[in-house]
Amino acid sequence: MNFNALDLNLIRVFDALMRERSVTRAGDRIGLSQPAVSAALNRLRHVFNDNLFVRHGSEMQPTPLASELGERARLALAEIEGMVRTVRGLELGELDRTFTLMGADFFSTLLMPFLSHKVYLQAPAVKMRLLDSARGEVARLLQDNAVDMALERPLDMPGWISKELLFR
Repeated sequence: MNFNALDLNLIRVFDALMRERSVTRAGDRIGLSQPAVSAALNRLRHVFNDNLFVRHGSEMQPTPLASELGERARLALAEIEGMVRTVRGLELGELDRTFTLMGADFFSTLLMPFLSHKVYLQAPAVKMRLLDSARGEVARLLQDNAVDMALERPLDMPGWISKELLFR
């Protein structure tokens, strides 16, 4: 395969599929239509000679190869984003993405209205969603990029997870 012919936007699609496990939600995350994400997935399948994601119920489950590539793709995109941010600075007003938080339902009433308002004032295109913490194992969800942040009681976490006490 000729690397120079690879559309690097396919890596963004791959990362969104890893995070969302849904073609439609992946498209919403990165601003593409469902047919555009499906077409990109077909191109990715051709590039890697692997299905990468297979439908299992209502979710797209990664194949072993996709699971192996997921973290590398996320790190590569973060590196590119850091490179761009270093050059031009982060413009919050231009930021357009969805952040997924996970926590107990009381955060939806205690934290989210205030936080959403503060975020909206600085970055109006940013969306935030809160998932109930009963969804599963925190470390796995963070590693799989299913959530960006977990608001949890103190837990033993792997060293790669940054944690900060918010309140007692």
